[in-house]
Amino acid sequence: MSFRNAQAAYPPVQAAGPYACVPGNGDCMLLHHSTATQKASTHPIMDMASMLDGLAASFDQELRDKNRDLGQAQE
Repeated sequence: MSFRNAQAAYPPVQAAGPYACVPGNGDCMLLHHSTATQKASTHPIMDMASMLDGLAASFDQELRDKNRDLGQAQE
């Protein structure tokens, strides 16, 4: 299924006040917001961002090391 077909088949849920409604068929459900769910969803995102920052730093260091080794080999 292409991206456009998927968008047509599964339209995004739109918030309407305290409800989320699916366009076209009018199905709506009450949205629940709590500090516990916000903390539970924020903590893993922050952990993942921290891990990705560490991965990027490791990759950059590895690239610097390889470039240094290449320069030494060419000399």
